[in-house]
Amino acid sequence: MPLFELGRGGMGYVIAAYDETTRTRIAVKRLLPELRNDRSRGMFTREAKLLTQLRHPNIVRGISFGEDDEGPYLVMDLVNGVTLDELIASREGGVPPAIACRVLSDVCAGLAAAHELRGEDGDLIGLVHRDVTPHNVALDLEGRTLLFDFGVAKVDESSRLSKTGEVKGKTGYMSPEQAMGDPLDPRSDLFAVGALLYELLTGTKMWGGTEMEVLRALALGSPPELPEKFDPRLRALYSSLVSRSKEGRPRSAAEVVATFAEIGTSSHREIAALLRERFPTRGDETNHRVESAVKDLLQPKKRPSLPPNSSEGAGASGDSQRADSARVNADTKRSRAIVALVTALVVGGTFTLFSRSRESTAQGDKSSSSVGATSIGPSAPPSTSGSSTPSTPSSVAGSSASAASSSVPSASASSPLATKKLPRPAGSGNVASPAGSGKTAPTSSAQKPPSDVDPDPI
Repeated sequence: MPLFELGRGGMGYVIAAYDETTRTRIAVKRLLPELRNDRSRGMFTREAKLLTQLRHPNIVRGISFGEDDEGPYLVMDLVNGVTLDELIASREGGVPPAIACRVLSDVCAGLAAAHELRGEDGDLIGLVHRDVTPHNVALDLEGRTLLFDFGVAKVDESSRLSKTGEVKGKTGYMSPEQAMGDPLDPRSDLFAVGALLYELLTGTKMWGGTEMEVLRALALGSPPELPEKFDPRLRALYSSLVSRSKEGRPRSAAEVVATFAEIGTSSHREIAALLRERFPTRGDETNHRVESAVKDLLQPKKRPSLPPNSSEGAGASGDSQRADSARVNADTKRSRAIVALVTALVVGGTFTLFSRSRESTAQGDKSSSSVGATSIGPSAPPSTSGSSTPSTPSSVAGSSASAASSSVPSASASSPLATKKLPRPAGSGNVASPAGSGKTAPTSSAQKPPSDVDPDPI
């Protein structure tokens, strides 16, 4: 899975990635979108095949290659370190000679493996890198130097992908024959090694000026000499590496490795110490950046909410709607129960007030009657004129017709009973006497209803 971009060049770009199968950090190189034509694809595929065939400690390992919807790709090892141009720019005045010799000895060891690569038939394929520059040399934090980017490498003169007269590479590091478009061989890469040696030791580029001025110097001039303060053997090696003619240069990269060893090189541990001094946080920054990106990609992400009519969320939406309906029903039942309870309390209180009022009225009506038993049967017609309530049978012993048909006394305008007629409760006649007693409750002659009360029929 891709993490973030590491850099880009004239043909492609490289991104840091994470291989979930092997759980390792990798680098993936791809073509730029505008260069995904047949010619560029051919060059990219050829580089990928070469890099996966090359196996050397000083060459970035090519793991695999292929093509997907975004075009061809090349999977490589991810190097945790710096490029050579970063090291040169980190401090003015160059690096110690022993460091420079160690770095370039590793570069030449990788070049020797590339130059000696053989095809399936066992013959040398005549590989030339053609782009040995500070940007294409990396140093890991353990002090090891790695050569990469064989994108413009030339296999042989018959290759259709590299035409005679075509210039590939960066002018500041290319050989005179490369600048002129003449035939190349592995010694052309050694000229670039000489340019790197000058830059590492002095901190300045071998050629100065514009690109046209550099091309003019390559065609007509000679490279500058190293200052006399450096070891004569180092100066002699440099002069041979940047010879205008291929015949004046060392015969092979392996020969240069041997010469560097004779002059004296530092150890990888010393290079690692130099990198820690000049880039104290580089390793931690890279590790943190990669680990944070991997963590963000691997942690489970919150699934976005789906609209109710989404087909993917139809099941979940239906369950949610059913749950909402159940909650609404429960709330409705709860509300109805509360309303019923409140109504019962209100009606019960009103019924008690109404019953007591009728009891008082019934006792007043009976104060002038003789005491006796009333048989069970239809109640007598109401004795109060103007009553519109029909007579109802009473099943309660001792109930009287006047009690059943009497009305609530009138109240003042401010009373809640002044304008409301209350319903007649069932069995109201048993308030006057206990059931089954056969006798009416004793009344006093003083409990007569007021004569000016206008009965209100129930």
